[in-house]
Amino acid sequence: MTENIQQVISEIKHTKWELASKKESSPEWSKKKQGLIEILQDNTPSKQYLLCTDIDLCFRCQSPTLGDLKRDYNRLAPIAFLNPQITDLSVYCNCKNILTEQVIESLSMLISNEYPYLKLTELMLFFYRFKLGYYESFYGSVSPMAITKSLNVFVKERNEYLRTVESKEYLDKQKAERKGAISYAEYLRRKNNQV
Repeated sequence: MTENIQQVISEIKHTKWELASKKESSPEWSKKKQGLIEILQDNTPSKQYLLCTDIDLCFRCQSPTLGDLKRDYNRLAPIAFLNPQITDLSVYCNCKNILTEQVIESLSMLISNEYPYLKLTELMLFFYRFKLGYYESFYGSVSPMAITKSLNVFVKERNEYLRTVESKEYLDKQKAERKGAISYAEYLRRKNNQV
């Protein structure tokens, strides 16, 4: 896993998207590179089993999004996160034909471009759930289309979950604000008693 991370960092340094005006030996780049390495190491497929036991944490924590990675590092940073996740899923499904590196890379780019708002923890939950059989199945070989169709279903589930949580929080806030409040009739009664 560390070799993959180092390889991606090396690729990042050699792209035209790299911090063009910065030298790769600059302290700023070194700090950014270290930050990316830490993010990638904190979000490996092996961490899915610990993280994904708390769905609320996955959806509501302060995890970076794919868009954050792209903005803060470059266009390859989200791919560095997604490639190991997709590879792990492909291997886990134990199909006779696993995805090629080129297909994994293409799928990673598509997901990165279409879902920049998804947090890394949300994507880890998606891959975790996919392994549990929540979504599309593979029949003989791993299908990128099954993954993207399943991701569409997951995004709908995510949005509904977040809407439900936000609605509950809003109602709880309204209830707390009304606590201790009096009705208009009670207000008038009290007002008249003061006069």
